[in-house]
Amino acid sequence: MMRLLALFTMLFCLLGGVSLAAESSCARVKIEILQELTVERVAFDAKMVIYNKIPDKALSDIRVDVTIADETGNLKNEMFFVRVTSQDNISETGSDGNMINGDGVVGANTSAENHWLIIPSPGAGGEVSTGVPYLVGATLTYSIDGVQEVLSIAPDRITVKPAPQLYLDYFTPRQVLGDNPFTPQTEAPIPYELAVRVLNDGFGPANKLKIDSAQPTIVENEFGLLIDFRLLGAAVNDQPVMSTLTVDLGDLTSKAASTAYWQMISTLSGKITDFKVSFTHADELGGELTSLLKETNAHYLTHRVKVNLPGRDDRLDFLADTDSDAA
Repeated sequence: MMRLLALFTMLFCLLGGVSLAAESSCARVKIEILQELTVERVAFDAKMVIYNKIPDKALSDIRVDVTIADETGNLKNEMFFVRVTSQDNISETGSDGNMINGDGVVGANTSAENHWLIIPSPGAGGEVSTGVPYLVGATLTYSIDGVQEVLSIAPDRITVKPAPQLYLDYFTPRQVLGDNPFTPQTEAPIPYELAVRVLNDGFGPANKLKIDSAQPTIVENEFGLLIDFRLLGAAVNDQPVMSTLTVDLGDLTSKAASTAYWQMISTLSGKITDFKVSFTHADELGGELTSLLKETNAHYLTHRVKVNLPGRDDRLDFLADTDSDAA
């Protein structure tokens, strides 16, 4: 799971601001929209069972080092995230959660079962659909009566398939239209779009790709302005979807792109003066090392257009003001 944060700074100019003075005043309001991007990915479960068949002696000082190598024997651990996920009948894991660190104990005439989660980084699968083979083994170190023993565990073969690499470009207009405080009547808000284009620039498919969005939240309101923002609905590849804040992009093949947008309203008219999008990846799944989301960008939308060139799809595209792009 990857967490996205869209942050808008909007400027609203009102007659008299929050007072009854005759002059105009401008107020800044910051809103944020939290989103979660989920995509199916490959991970491996490695299991080791340690049997202690000695009836009256424990195995102590147990340490397990997982090794991942290519077919020629070159270590490739730096391309994988490895984390202990479960242990039975052994005392502890290492401080980083990635190994059994030398303090483990397996009692006399018992066995211990250990599991590791192994997640490849995006480049580990290469560029060919058949994938890249690796050998996953381990070194087991333990002591009996203070005498250390070292045992090499025969490796098993795994195949890592190519992974997707996702680039997200967000678009929003500069102007939003709601009630105009300079007129006596109350104008109804006009919906505008927060749009996203998802490009899979990797060599593997992005399967079961979804973006789940929360309602906008005001995080800063300079003068306590009476204003509200709402997400109304959504569309995927120009087609309206169920009235939900989740857009299901399905499976996105290598080098393909899909688009989605959320319809929003603001109860007051204003101008978006700053627009940023950032993302984080769950540390418990490897953080930056294993992230399939490569980059997010924010743009100011000029128009939705259809590019009528040979070989192009029939979808509307985004014409952005690149000379003054958002941050």
